[in-house]
Amino acid sequence: GGKFFCVTRNDGDGRLLYASPVGRCTWHINVLESGAPSNMEEAMDMLFFSREEIEEMFSSFTNLCIDRMTYIHEGFADDDWVVTASKP
Repeated sequence: GGKFFCVTRNDGDGRLLYASPVGRCTWHINVLESGAPSNMEEAMDMLFFSREEIEEMFSSFTNLCIDRMTYIHEGFADDDWVVTASKP
């Protein structure tokens, strides 16, 4: 009867424009555009997922709900998946 809630970056996020791949769904954030609201995340490794990857990852869950939450700040896209699910 467990429930699951997750917010994670998706592959439409603006950080990917300034990132280098380092593994499956894993990217290293390089120097971001001047004034980007997430400059403190430079040099971090982050996970970014396509919708298909989220669906595959949570295929064993029931009541899977995948919503998209996008926020644009001065032209910079913060794009996330909001995932809820449960297990019997």
